[in-house]
Amino acid sequence: MPPKQRDKTLAHELGHFFLRHAELRHRWMVDQDGNVEYRYYRHDEPEWEAEADEFGKSLMSLSNARQRSM
Repeated sequence: MPPKQRDKTLAHELGHFFLRHAELRHRWMVDQDGNVEYRYYRHDEPEWEAEADEFGKSLMSLSNARQRSM
């Protein structure tokens, strides 16, 4: 895997770890109308991937900013 892709993948996977996706079994969900629903997570939840992507992007951004300041 090219280094840049490897770094993005590692940041994404760290997102799953730090967001405790492996430990979550349920979550309160609120839809666009404000309705609250308690539901169980599955391991393939799209929300998990989106959250891990955002975490990874933030982590990569911090890393890039640090490298620029050196």
